[in-house]
Amino acid sequence: MNASLQVRWLVGGLVLVLAACSPNPDLQRLQTTSRCTKCRLRGVNVAGQTFQQAILTGTDLSGANLSQAVLTGADLRGVNLRNANLQGANLEGANLGEADLTGADLAGANLRQANLFKVQLRGANLTKTDLRQAVLFGANLTDTQLTQADLVGANYSDSTRFPPGFDPVSQLMERLK
Repeated sequence: MNASLQVRWLVGGLVLVLAACSPNPDLQRLQTTSRCTKCRLRGVNVAGQTFQQAILTGTDLSGANLSQAVLTGADLRGVNLRNANLQGANLEGANLGEADLTGADLAGANLRQANLFKVQLRGANLTKTDLRQAVLFGANLTDTQLTQADLVGANYSDSTRFPPGFDPVSQLMERLK
């Protein structure tokens, strides 16, 4: 949690407040080392920043702005990305196993060859997202927007849940046991 300092002045019957917030140490750690496991980064804005091969397992990034961020090969297992903005983010080859992306906006993101094992994507926006050769075993895509998503060669299992009426075979996905 950010510590804050407030200074108050009484000027002409009005109270003026000057507030200064100290930087988030977890955000500083992420930006300097690309390693921040079980960190509290809820609502941070790291749009367009690069965190290749980052290790963020178990981190809370709910509501964060990661649009256009580069997270290729990142370890994001068990990360909370509920309602996060990941528009145009590059997550190629990232491990998102058991991550929660409920309500996240991934429009135009690159998730090619990403591990999405048991990921929660309920209500997520995957419009024009590249999911080629992604692993979707046990993923929950209920109520997910998949308009113009590229799913060619993506792997799924009997436990993968798709939106009503979605046909993985017509998308050239591969069912594996």
